[in-house]
Amino acid sequence: MSNMLDDLLDALALGHNPDASKLLIEYFSEQIEAGSLFNDTGRLSHKETVFLNFIGCAFKEFSSGKTLDVAFGLQKPRGRPANKETADRNLSIAAAVEIDIRNSMKKQGVSRSNFRGYDAAYNDAASKFWNGEKVEKTTVENSYKQYEDELKGLSDNELEAIKG
Repeated sequence: MSNMLDDLLDALALGHNPDASKLLIEYFSEQIEAGSLFNDTGRLSHKETVFLNFIGCAFKEFSSGKTLDVAFGLQKPRGRPANKETADRNLSIAAAVEIDIRNSMKKQGVSRSNFRGYDAAYNDAASKFWNGEKVEKTTVENSYKQYEDELKGLSDNELEAIKG
């Protein structure tokens, strides 16, 4: 095994070699996960343990196909809210869409099953600023679809409170 590791390190020393890098990352990821990277003769410090856990998680994420930026937590995975603020923003957007849908249904005198104004509701919400940023129509639509079932059961006052 050590010959293979030496060969891979030699390949990296010669320059850009994504195959060698990927093999090393996968190897060390497996070793960290199995707890067999070091022998049992010494204890790791807390900092070393934290470092190995961090690197182990990142290697595992990278080995599963994520980019290095995502694996190391430098970039959010696609389709996932970046943080609680983004999730709160998306819930507010969804509440605004539900309010708009209810108001449009009342004006048109139609039930939800006959309502055809979803695009207008999405566009209206997308035209506003949320937490100081402009959002795309697809973000609005995805936000509404994520929370739609829960929001339908809320009163208008509860929706207004969520919308903020």
